[in-house]
Amino acid sequence: MSAALPALVSALSFAFYMALAAPGLTWFDGGELALAAGSLGVAHPPGQPAYLVLARLAALVPIGDLPFRLTLLSAASLSLSAGVASAIGVRLLALAGVAPSLATLGALLSGGLVALGPAAVMQAARPELYALSLLLGLSAAAALLLAGRRGPSLAVLALCVAGAVHYALLVAALPGLAVLAWRQGRGGLREGFVTAAALLVPGLLQYLWLPLRSMTNPVLDFGRPQDWERFQWVVTAGPYRRSFELADGQLLANLWAHFSLAVESLGPLGLVLAALGLGLLGRRAPAIAVAGVLLVLVGILPTVLQGVFHLDNPDLWGYLLLPLAAIACAAAVGAAGLAQRLRLWLPWLPASLDLVLCLAVLLGPALSSVKGSDHSQRFVPARLANAVLDGSPPGAVLCLSGDSWVFPALYQRYWEGRRADLELAPLLQLSADSLAALSARGVDLHGAPSDAQLRRLAAAPSVVRQEQVLRVLGTALGDRPLMVNEAFLPPELEWRKSAEGLLYRIDRPGGAAAATRRPGASEDSLWHKLMVPIAADSSYGDDASAHGTLARRFSSRAGYYRSRGRATQATAALERGVQLQPDPSHMIHLARYRLREGLDVVSSAEAVAAAARGPWMEAFAVADDSAALSLLDRALAEGPAPGTAVSLRLQRAAARLLLGDLDGAGEDLGAVLERRPLHPQATLLQERLYSLGRQVASPKPVTGPATGGTLRGGEGG
Repeated sequence: MSAALPALVSALSFAFYMALAAPGLTWFDGGELALAAGSLGVAHPPGQPAYLVLARLAALVPIGDLPFRLTLLSAASLSLSAGVASAIGVRLLALAGVAPSLATLGALLSGGLVALGPAAVMQAARPELYALSLLLGLSAAAALLLAGRRGPSLAVLALCVAGAVHYALLVAALPGLAVLAWRQGRGGLREGFVTAAALLVPGLLQYLWLPLRSMTNPVLDFGRPQDWERFQWVVTAGPYRRSFELADGQLLANLWAHFSLAVESLGPLGLVLAALGLGLLGRRAPAIAVAGVLLVLVGILPTVLQGVFHLDNPDLWGYLLLPLAAIACAAAVGAAGLAQRLRLWLPWLPASLDLVLCLAVLLGPALSSVKGSDHSQRFVPARLANAVLDGSPPGAVLCLSGDSWVFPALYQRYWEGRRADLELAPLLQLSADSLAALSARGVDLHGAPSDAQLRRLAAAPSVVRQEQVLRVLGTALGDRPLMVNEAFLPPELEWRKSAEGLLYRIDRPGGAAAATRRPGASEDSLWHKLMVPIAADSSYGDDASAHGTLARRFSSRAGYYRSRGRATQATAALERGVQLQPDPSHMIHLARYRLREGLDVVSSAEAVAAAARGPWMEAFAVADDSAALSLLDRALAEGPAPGTAVSLRLQRAAARLLLGDLDGAGEDLGAVLERRPLHPQATLLQERLYSLGRQVASPKPVTGPATGGTLRGGEGG
């Protein structure tokens, strides 16, 4: 087969991606990666230096704005991957003993399934690194299958770059690729080992990008990897290690979710044909079959073993691109083998049957991609980021959580230059170094951190470092407002926050108490000027990430009003959030139902006042969490007054978390959720523990209307 067919597959794939590509900012990591590439900064762990270098080169292309240029890199990488898969598919047909006359069918199916599935299109239509990782992985496989003795050396070249794009994906692919390399015999293996030895040091040196760029103090400097400890923390993905702690029974649930994703990406017929193709390869080329099985089974381990697991997370889909590509190539072999057998059994069948079979396999994934992966009208990320920035008070420091909030805002602030008076510090990235970075950007911290605060920060458990740094900022900014969005806060900060626009302001100690402030007058203005136009746009209906992000905001804002005794505002927030979330299985529908039916409590003025005072709160205010825990233990042991047990138990859960006792915090939280399953502060603590790998569910079912599906929450991004 000539190179014309793989080239055609690549060209058609690229045109398809361009029709669905995001024109600018996207949800999740798009804003961060664009800012990191444009400003030569340090992105989130594990750092992906090779991707950022190539993204920086893509940023020089004078087409569209910066995020779109990185989307071009993604689209080009995945379209080339489809072409490489076509060539691999044809080679596998020959190894399986399929007639050369069916090479076209094999090439179209292998390349088409790789290109058209929702998992692939999701990565091709936005700025992300997974398309490039797939291209490098498939290039290594193609070299081992097509380049003979030189294959292992060529594969090592591709893998050397792949390791600095995302080394976890490289490690997951190595067992299957090693089996392919073994087929080349001693000569090929010897050359491969020599190449690997020569490139080992240069390959590892790619990670020097991280400390070298960090030392220039870029605006995006995740983890500040300027010393060995911080460098190791970033490269080994320190913030995400606890994501791999599975809850009881979750492994089977994760496996089923992966099967569902494979069905959606390749279609039921594609999976059946893949099983047939694996059988054909097993008889004629068993080593190839073993390699394919390893690419799939080992390739899914990084996601199957995740405790923090969302099936609708597109990063999860990105991890699975290479395993899905291996299944796609097996499906091409199975389809061609089936077509060959049908020709033998039924020689009168027309040749057009091959085209019918090809369309039958590809149509489902293609339609699913058009329905769920069309980013061509994504506008909410930029509009929401602009509203966050424009609605913040002058000179504010914003500490935001959630990728869909912080990354678009970072991009708009530091690349587009919007609201130059503001400073952003992603909540997940807060550390003592973050304070130094803010000072370097002109933020006066009024002498903080003091020596005592530095000692407390150094002694604080790493899992709650962000909360401890936030405490310093809560007292050190002087007249500069500190703004946060929906996130777990230390108790003294939680009771000092007041709603303001899309965010919350942390009031200064001794200032007006948040509990006594009148609700911000901007809620109605935000609804009519921002949310109603967003929801009225025709493209909003297909943007599930926007639905989840906005509904999550209104659900949390309603919880804030409930905790402050404002039933009318809580009800209004839920009613508006429901209008923005068409999915009836989202948690906000249940929250509205429960509040409307009187199943959830709105705090009384007395309860609000009681929650915000007590000797433990004085201990929290000076970051003495051990003393606060002792006082709370005593209060609970003495038998709290009616109506205060839940509040005290929740405060103790917060104290335990701040001391690094995740199990103890989970125990107390579970007791709170048993009595108040949608308690406002409890749900924020529940999400924080979930991000740390501790899943705490309500001990008993939460009553509500039938929804026809599993209730979901989260921000959807």
